[in-house]
Amino acid sequence: MSKPTQETLNPTNYPFKITIPTRFVDVNAGNHISNIAIIAMFEDARARFYDGLGFEIVCDEFVLMIVSNTIDYFAEAHWPHDLEIYCKIDNIGNSSFKVRQLAIQNGKAVASCLLTTVYTQNGRAAPINANLRDKLTITG
Repeated sequence: MSKPTQETLNPTNYPFKITIPTRFVDVNAGNHISNIAIIAMFEDARARFYDGLGFEIVCDEFVLMIVSNTIDYFAEAHWPHDLEIYCKIDNIGNSSFKVRQLAIQNGKAVASCLLTTVYTQNGRAAPINANLRDKLTITG
């Protein structure tokens, strides 16, 4: 893992923040929140981020297909402390966009996520429609 940039670790660079409570059931044998649980928390925060941008995650017009999901872990997260997850659109291409996320607990970065999503229609990559592009550009 390469060292994260200061830009990645600075929560003021992210326009969206949501607090996700940790759950006791997510504590693993190492007595910290499992990596799988953190992935699920990133997913939940991302869905709420998309909802806040005003677009449907599931619809008849298009499908958003995840093609890459890179997660870097910096520190252990512990129950019962909440995670603050920050989200932003990192890059918008012709048929894909990237979402960057940062998880912080008690003021300390515990993980980051960089996810690439492809806009598809009829099972194939397609140019992102103008309506979705406008919504993504608000935070990009």
